[in-house]
Amino acid sequence: MSRLSVIGVIVIYLRVFSPLKRMLTKIMVMLCCCICAASVVASDQLQIAIANWQIEQTQLKNVHADFVLTAQGVGLKATAESIALPESMGQLESVNLSCQELNFTSIHIQCRKGVLSFVHDEFGQQKIQFAVDADSENDIYRITTSGLALASSVVKLDLYITQQHWRMKLKAPPTLIKNIRGFIAPYLSQEQKSVLASWQLAGDIAFTTDVTGHGEQVDTVEVDLLLNQFTASDQAGQYATEAIQARVSIDLQQHKSRWQWQATLDSEHGQAYVAPIFMDLSDTALSVQGKGGWHPSQEKLDVTALNVKQQKVLDAHAKFVMSQREITNVVVNIKPTALAPLYQHWIQPFSIGTAVDNLVTSGDVSLSYQQQDQAYQLQLGLTDVSINDELERFHFTALNGDLAWTNQDLQLPINLQWQQVAIYKIPIGKTVLSAQTQAEGLTLTKPWEIPILDGQLNIQQFALQNKQGDSTNWVFEGLLTPISMAGLSEKLGWPTLHGKLSGMIPKVTYDQKQIKVDGALMIKLFEGTTIIHDLSLRDPFGAIPQLYANIDLIDFDLETMTETFDFGKITGKLEGKIQQLRLANWQPVAFNAYIRTPTGDKTRHRISQQAINNLSELGGGASGLLSRSALRFFDDFSYQRLGLSCHLLNEVCDMTGVEETDQGYYIVKGGGLPPRINVKGYTRHVDWPVLVDRLKAVSNSSGPVVQ
Repeated sequence: MSRLSVIGVIVIYLRVFSPLKRMLTKIMVMLCCCICAASVVASDQLQIAIANWQIEQTQLKNVHADFVLTAQGVGLKATAESIALPESMGQLESVNLSCQELNFTSIHIQCRKGVLSFVHDEFGQQKIQFAVDADSENDIYRITTSGLALASSVVKLDLYITQQHWRMKLKAPPTLIKNIRGFIAPYLSQEQKSVLASWQLAGDIAFTTDVTGHGEQVDTVEVDLLLNQFTASDQAGQYATEAIQARVSIDLQQHKSRWQWQATLDSEHGQAYVAPIFMDLSDTALSVQGKGGWHPSQEKLDVTALNVKQQKVLDAHAKFVMSQREITNVVVNIKPTALAPLYQHWIQPFSIGTAVDNLVTSGDVSLSYQQQDQAYQLQLGLTDVSINDELERFHFTALNGDLAWTNQDLQLPINLQWQQVAIYKIPIGKTVLSAQTQAEGLTLTKPWEIPILDGQLNIQQFALQNKQGDSTNWVFEGLLTPISMAGLSEKLGWPTLHGKLSGMIPKVTYDQKQIKVDGALMIKLFEGTTIIHDLSLRDPFGAIPQLYANIDLIDFDLETMTETFDFGKITGKLEGKIQQLRLANWQPVAFNAYIRTPTGDKTRHRISQQAINNLSELGGGASGLLSRSALRFFDDFSYQRLGLSCHLLNEVCDMTGVEETDQGYYIVKGGGLPPRINVKGYTRHVDWPVLVDRLKAVSNSSGPVVQ
């Protein structure tokens, strides 16, 4: 036999029953002659033996036929040593044919109860029950069979043939897939065998097929498959099913060189995995309906309607054209759908390892997507959508409006509003975004005012552009009105800071996953000024954001600062720099910093016992020494200058002070009116976590006990 395809049953007619029609006509003529001869000799039995007999391309060897007259008509028993069929069909051995009720006229033969048995090289031993109704004058033939054993299953076949057309029905009961696999293996190419060998398959399939045509042309095909406990997996682990129960229906109609098709798939039981999507069909039943056309000569597939419904999850409608494995002319619409299950089943699996892989969502979304060749446009509708990051990096509340994106030279509006947003615990108030998208870009149509704590970020200009290679950059300019540092420090879990954060933002850009601020942010803090420049933030929404900056501290008031941290009272001014600052996941990993008394500072310099004790602890000196000396009777002391520096790298802080000594360095250098005091540091290298613990300890310390 030649190779079988998935719907190889269609060729049964082309290879067997088309020649059979001509063969039956010739057999009918012979039978009529034989029966007439039996009547002439007035005998109730006729025997015929033929050594070799050829009909069309079929050769019969050692044929014996017995005709017996019965009350119902004529009975027939025939045998043949072998029947050589056309080359593609092989040969039958040990052929036995019987018909208990054979009725005939000169143009009509009818066999109601026939049995045919034979042995075939590929199909093995067969015993088939059949009935034949042949009308040669009108060229009409009806053949029904049962008992055909294929793949350890018993198949029923009905065939209706006329001069104009033919119809074949095939029905198979549930059959183990492993048996089907073994049955078709001899008819597969080596490449097909390799593909089949890479899959693990189990379960059973029942199917019915209804095929019509004319001559050697197939006109319609109807296939109905019932999968039971279907389990499959490939070696790469990209596809897998477990205990699937599903019904698949396929209808094909050929018009000239084009096929029209309709297909449905319904499944309510089992599990399926198509990387990275997992579906529990017992909980989220799946229904797929599609129709369209197929042009074999062009290798072109038209999907004019595709409806996908996943219970509790998705209701999508699409159409597209696929030509030579390229998809074009796509239209996809998703009706308003609950975001939570849609995110869980269809978005989250694709976002593992990104900033949006661990969200809690609510609200409804809708989607419209259109693509013509390489031109596309996407529109997304949001209704009362809330998004919360379980890692507490951001959350959005009550998002409403329409988002859009396109690479076409047309303008699509964007209107979005929200009740509240938080980015790293910094609250952003109610606002409205008005913009438009065009040619893979986005621009504001109105200035965007974003409330932040008690201040506001006013974005006057904003432009976003998607560059080649799927990289995105944006730039904006704006103004930050004063924001309370006390409120900001509270939200970020910092010690309470006083002052305001404000400044002009001449230019902020995002490119290659990096945010850069051109210009400086100015913070009024502790009656001094903090200037942040060279600020950049890499991978801000990634797993480990990286922040870089250089910071200048100008004319801080030490009395205000030390009272804020309960460090112990110090008066005077303070200046400093934090250079090459780098934060990873918002924790310091490197910087080169110092704080010190400004040169030429004319303010009063006094330091309390508590501050001295805390500075001693930071420098690795002994604490509580003042309480055991004569100096315990003084509340504070004068100093000439003070300062500390730290070069942080690899979690080690290299420390120095304002002046070196033989054994260490001065943190506080005494001077001015007595009583004076020097505070020395002795530890040069301090583990950063230890230093942080010391800072926490001194900020919570109640100070030394004076006795």
